[in-house]
Order: sequence, then structure tokens, then C-alpha cells
Amino acid sequence: MNKVVTPEYISIKNPEYTVLWGNKFFNIDKYTKENNIASTGFCEQFHSDIMLESTVGPGPRCDAIYTNKKNHALVIKTADCVPVLVKHQDYIIALHAGWRGVCDEILLKLNKFSPDSTTRAYIGPHIGKSSYEVDSDVINKIINKNKNLQSIESEFAIPKQDKYLLDLNMLAQLQLAQVGIHKENIYTETIDTLTDLNWNSYRRDHVNAGRNLSLIIQH
Repeated sequence: MNKVVTPEYISIKNPEYTVLWGNKFFNIDKYTKENNIASTGFCEQFHSDIMLESTVGPGPRCDAIYTNKKNHALVIKTADCVPVLVKHQDYIIALHAGWRGVCDEILLKLNKFSPDSTTRAYIGPHIGKSSYEVDSDVINKIINKNKNLQSIESEFAIPKQDKYLLDLNMLAQLQLAQVGIHKENIYTETIDTLTDLNWNSYRRDHVNAGRNLSLIIQH
């Protein structure tokens, strides 16, 4: 694993694939041209639990895309939510997982690929647990829809006066483990998008926030 950090992005290069997280200074057009990437696939994200096969360009209306093509980059946009990039056998998958997506178990859609001991998952920069205050109704919605989380609420929700600090990273890890991805095969980038001004944050900048880009490509 070869990790590269620049002022515009963080990438992890493997012989078969590359994952990348671009901040507010990242220029995807420049990057794809310099790296001879044949095509990119986005999706029209709307905090759903829908996973579809990637197409070239704007892409389908969903929050998770996959492909088995080489030199076709999957791209997810976030501004505090959790970007999850996965490599499984001949497939790569990119998922957008905010609290609504996690609540609706979008990461469990990975069961489609039957993850095993060779599957790798990469959790990109997102809002950190110390920055993410939510109301109790958010926590209630998560545990009411995910009964298996009720007994371990303290692992991802920390009371703070009349609110909670929500740990999206832990929630994502719990769902990734649920589909069979081993803990040692889950990589987490610990940048907090709210406190690190190089990264876009909707909670910090509201409607003026741009979007961070997360990318995975097979060579």
C-alpha cells in the first residue's frame, strides 16, 4: 500500500486499484487527464439506500455505484457524510453514507457481492464524532430501524447534555463488519471535515459548501 498526500488529495495506490479523496482544491478534470483515466462515473445522490451499476457521466439516481470495468473511475461527492470505497475481487464499489444512508442500511447492499477475507474497504474524510452533534430523534431513528444496534448504542452515540455526538465512522464500521468485511481490512482516514478548513463541510459552510470527491479506479 502506497499512501500519497498532496495539498489537493490523499490517495492509496495498490497494484490493482487506487483510492483517492480530494479536498476543496482538487481538480478532477486535471487528475483524470494526467492519469489517463478513460471515463468517470458519478451518481445523482439523494441520501437513499439504492445501489446501481455505474455508467459514464452524471450517472443514475442512487447513492452507491459499482463496476467491474478497468480504467473507469467511480466518484462520490460528500461534504460531511462518509464516503466508503470498496474493492472486492473484480469489482469496485463507491458508497455515500450519511446518517440517513446508514439508517437505511446502504452499506448492507454490499451483501450483493458476498464480501470475504479479501475484500478491502476505505472510509474517507467525514465529520468527526466530536463535531457531529445531533438530536435524540436521529439516534432513535437509527436504532429503531436497526434493531441490532440497540444494545451497542454507546459505541456510536455519546450523550452531550440534551443532544448526542454521533460517530459515523463507527456506524460505518459496524455495518461493514455485518456484511463480512474483516476489521483489519477496513482503512479509515481520520480527517474531520468540519474542523479541517481544507475540506468541504456543509455543517460549517452551509449552502456555500463545495463537495469533496472520493474516487476508486481499477488499473
